[in-house]
Amino acid sequence: MSEINIRRLHKADEIAPMVPLQAAIWDMPDVELVPLHMLIGAVHAGGLVLGAFDGDRMIGMSYAFPAHDENKRPFLWSHMTGVLAEYRDTGLGERIKWAQREHALAMGIDRISWTVDPLQGRNAALNVAKLGAVSKTYIVDLYAEMTDGINVGLPSDRLVMDWWITSERVAKRHDKGRHSPDLGKLLSSGAVQILDSAEPENIREPTGQTVLVEIPADIGAIKAADRDLALKWRLSVRRALQKSFAKGYAITEFISTRTDSGRRNFFVLTTGRFGANAV
Repeated sequence: MSEINIRRLHKADEIAPMVPLQAAIWDMPDVELVPLHMLIGAVHAGGLVLGAFDGDRMIGMSYAFPAHDENKRPFLWSHMTGVLAEYRDTGLGERIKWAQREHALAMGIDRISWTVDPLQGRNAALNVAKLGAVSKTYIVDLYAEMTDGINVGLPSDRLVMDWWITSERVAKRHDKGRHSPDLGKLLSSGAVQILDSAEPENIREPTGQTVLVEIPADIGAIKAADRDLALKWRLSVRRALQKSFAKGYAITEFISTRTDSGRRNFFVLTTGRFGANAV
């Protein structure tokens, strides 16, 4: 493995490898790939396309296009970020996101948003614990039925992650690394655990300053072994997060911890201000 570098891409010939790379990363059918002409269009419309290279080989990517919120403020919508399987768990995905932030800041952007599957703990660890993104928006079955190897078999529910890249919370993650609160301390200080299994009837009412919503330790393994249980998790987490967001909570932290019964993952939801000036 040679030195890996990440750079912004502008020209068709340097962007072209990104099309087959999508299929390799996400096991996508051709019909779901973002075509080259759309990637090039995003570049010329004010978007941001990054490639990660091991020597001359593209092994990771990020694709974001320009957007405006309801107040006509510009932001970037980060549609895809990923790396080849052999480069996962190396920190490369995080490096790509920090590079995305650096370029976006130079463009005068203060927010980057994207969607994630709320059952994927690996993504939550990156997006929330490492990058400092927050979420207060849950969309049911956003992409309808998906047929790629990662998403097939469950409703395509998604969280919208908002990454306020000029905020103090994000700057702290950048300078000091991952932040993850202690589960025991949260519980002893009064955090309310409103979901701790895949049973919808066990969902409690969100109250107090801090709410905990458990998600599976490995949804991929559950899907492979028991599709009905995976669907129960989808519906239970959906209901718990929707109830919490409706009461003004937002996902602000993520905990992944080992217990006597195995690894357990929790979203931590709190109330407060969330935006460019929030801590």
